[in-house]
Amino acid sequence: MKKSIKYSTYSSRVVFVVLLLVFFIFASQLSAKAFQVTNTSDSGPGSLRQAIIDANATPGKDAIIFNIPGVGPHTIQPVSGLPWIGDPVIIDGATQPGADCRSWPPTLMIELDGSLAGGASGIVVSAGTSHVRGLVINRFSNAGIELKTDNRNRVESNFIGTDVTGAVVLGNGHGIIVSGGSEDNRIGGVPAKKGNLISGNNEYGIWLLSSNNAVVGNCIGTNAAGNAGLGNGASGIGIVEDCVNNVIGGSSPNAGNLISGNNFEGMEIGGAHTVVQGNFIGTDITGTVAIPNGGCGIFVHGSATHTTIGGNAKWRRNVISGNGFRGVWLNSSNNTVAGNLIGTDVTGAVALGNAGDGVVIEEGAELNTIGGKAKGTGNIISANGYLGIWLLGSNNLIAGNYIGTDVNGMAALGNGSGGLSLHQNASNNVIGGSSAKCANVISGNQGDGVSIYHSGTTGNLVQGNLIGTNKLGEPVLGNTQNGVNISQQSGHNTVGGSGPFGGNVIAGNAWNGILIGGDAGLCNRLQHNSIFANAGLGIDLGGDGVTENDPDDADTGPNNLQNYPVLGSATLADVQLDVTGTIDTPNPETITVEFFANPVPTPGGDPSGYGEGCTYIGSTTPDVSGNFTAHLPLQPASTLICATATDAAGNTSEFAANIEVQSGLEKSSSELVEIQENVPTEFSLSQNYPNPFNPTTTIEFALPCSEHVTLTILNLMGQEIVTLLSGEFPQGYHKYQWTASGLSSGVYLYRLQTASFEQTKKLVFVE
Repeated sequence: MKKSIKYSTYSSRVVFVVLLLVFFIFASQLSAKAFQVTNTSDSGPGSLRQAIIDANATPGKDAIIFNIPGVGPHTIQPVSGLPWIGDPVIIDGATQPGADCRSWPPTLMIELDGSLAGGASGIVVSAGTSHVRGLVINRFSNAGIELKTDNRNRVESNFIGTDVTGAVVLGNGHGIIVSGGSEDNRIGGVPAKKGNLISGNNEYGIWLLSSNNAVVGNCIGTNAAGNAGLGNGASGIGIVEDCVNNVIGGSSPNAGNLISGNNFEGMEIGGAHTVVQGNFIGTDITGTVAIPNGGCGIFVHGSATHTTIGGNAKWRRNVISGNGFRGVWLNSSNNTVAGNLIGTDVTGAVALGNAGDGVVIEEGAELNTIGGKAKGTGNIISANGYLGIWLLGSNNLIAGNYIGTDVNGMAALGNGSGGLSLHQNASNNVIGGSSAKCANVISGNQGDGVSIYHSGTTGNLVQGNLIGTNKLGEPVLGNTQNGVNISQQSGHNTVGGSGPFGGNVIAGNAWNGILIGGDAGLCNRLQHNSIFANAGLGIDLGGDGVTENDPDDADTGPNNLQNYPVLGSATLADVQLDVTGTIDTPNPETITVEFFANPVPTPGGDPSGYGEGCTYIGSTTPDVSGNFTAHLPLQPASTLICATATDAAGNTSEFAANIEVQSGLEKSSSELVEIQENVPTEFSLSQNYPNPFNPTTTIEFALPCSEHVTLTILNLMGQEIVTLLSGEFPQGYHKYQWTASGLSSGVYLYRLQTASFEQTKKLVFVE
C-alpha cells in the first residue's frame, strides 16, 4: 500500500512538471509579437530602431515586418548603430508591399544605408535562431551583417554591398562577419531564391571567424544577374585558422555559390575540415565566361588540414576557372582536391584557363591528394596559363586526373608551360599508381608532360600514366616537348614500375620520350614503360642524342651514363624467343636487362636505330662476364627487339641498338591450341605476341590443374569489352589467337581468372 502511495505521488509530480513546461512554452509563444516598421525615421514609433528595441524587450521569437507607405524602394539611414538583436527575431524585408523574394534575383524594397552610422555594422545579431531576410544593406563602415555569440541564424535573400538593383557598388566594410563563437548559421540556402548577393564590399564578402557554418547558394563578387563582376575588395570568403567544419556550397543542385570577380582570392581557407563543393569560382553564373578573381580561386593555408574541395559526384564538383592567378593553391597538408574542373568551362570541353597554374602544392605541404582512384574523383586540370600542377611538397598523391585534355580525355586543352612539374624539394610523391584507376592522362601540354627538377627532388614515383596519348593510349595528343624530363641534379626517382599497370605509356611527344638531362643526378630508374612514337629518342641521357658505350663504363654523367646492352641475336625457338647479348659494365651480374618489342611497320623502331621500347616483354640478369641469354615470349619474325640496362643503384641506360627477330617459325591459325609437353607446375599468363598487333595476337597461359577459366579484354578503366574464353580447361599449356574487330587503337588489358589465380597484362592494338 505504501508503494502505491509513493508511486501516485511521483506520477502527480511528473504531470505537474510537464504541465508547467507546456505553460511556459505557451506563454512564450503568446508573448512573441510582430512589430511593424511604418516609416524611414531613424528613431521613434514606427521606426526600425524602435521595432528592434521592442522586440528585444519581448521574450520569444518576434517578427519585424515592414509596411512603409508609398512607392518603394524605401531607404532607412541610421545616424548611429542600430541596437543589437538580443532576442530571437525574424527581420523580414520581403513583407514590404512591392517586395518579392520568390525567385532570383529578388525585388527588394527596404534599403539600410549606413553612410551616417559611424563605425557601426548594419544588423548585429547576438541572439540565436534569428532570421534576416529581404534587405538591401550598404555603406556601413564595419559589416553589413554580423552574427555574434549565439547560434543557428539564417541570412537569406539580401543584397549586401550594392544598391537595390544589385548592379551598383555601395560597399560595406565587410559583407557578413560571423564571430564570437556563433555556429550552425546558414548564409543563403536552397533553392536559389534564398541566396544572398554579397558584393562590392571593401574587405571580405564573408569573413568566418567561427566554426560549423554553411554558405549556400549565394552570389559573392558579381552583380545579381551573375554575368559581371562587382568584386569585394579582399577575398570573396575568408575562413580564419581554428575555425573548423565550415561548408561552402553543397552536394545538392543549386547549393553551390558563385564566387567571382573578387580582388584577391575567391576563397581563403585557414580552418580545418572545410568542405567546398558545387561552386563556380572565377566564372559567370553559366560557368562558360570568365569573371576572374584577382588571385587564386581557392587558397588553403595555415592549419587548414582535411579540406575537401570537390567530390566524386556531379553536384560536388567545383568549376575553378578563369582566375587571375592560380586555380587551387595548397599551402597545408592532408587535403583532397577531387572531381573538379580546373581551367575549363562547365562542360569540360572548352578552355577557360586560370592565368597561372591549375594546382600548386607548396613546399612543406604533405599528404595531399589531387584526384584519386575512386570513380569520379579525377580532376580535369587543363588550359591553364602555366603548369597544370606545380608540386613543391612531399608525400603527395596525384592520381586519376586528366592534365591537358578535355573531360573525355580525347582532345587537347593543353596547359601553357607543361603538364606536371615536381620542383625544389618535392620528394616521395606518387604520380599515378599501380592500379589502372590511378592513371593520369598527361597530354596535349605546351612543354614537358612531367618535369622533375632540382637536387632535392628525389624519391618520386611516376607510375601507370598515359603521357602524350589520349585515354585509349593512342599517341595523338603529344606534349610539345618531352614526355618526362628529369634534370637539375634530380635523382633517385622512378619512372614506371612492376606489375601489369606499373609502366607508363609515353608516346607521341614532340621531343624525347624520357630525357634525363646533362645536369641531372643519379639513380633515376626507368622500368617496364611502353615508349613509342616520340619524335626524339625513347630515352636520352644528356640530351645529346645516342650516347655511345665506353669501355668498362667508366664515364660519368646523368644516371652515370650507364652503358646499354649490346644485343647479339633474337631467335624464335619452339615456344619462346631467345635473345642473346652482352654488357660492358662493372659488376654485370647485378644488372637488370629489360627487353622490349617494336612491331614493324607500326610503330617500328626509332630512326636512330636505338629503341624505342613499345612493349615490355621480360628481363634477365647477365653472368659475371656480362653475357646473357633471355627466354622471352614469342614475337613475329621481323619484330625489332631492344633493351635497357639498370644497375643495382637504379641507373637506367638509353635503349640498345635494335635487332630483328629471326626465323620463320609459323604460328597456328587455330584459335585455341593445347600444348601438353612439359606439364606446368604453376599458373601463368604470358605477354601476348605480337604486341602491338593488328588484327591478330596470341595469348598463352598455363594451368597446373584443370580449372574453370575466364579470359577477358578490358579497357583501361577496368570495364569489360569482350569475353574470349569461359569454361573448363585441362591441365597444360594453352594459347588463344584473338582477332580484334570493331576496336579503336589504344592500350587495353587482358585478364585470366580461375578459382585460385588471377593476372592482368596490357596489350596494344594499332589500326
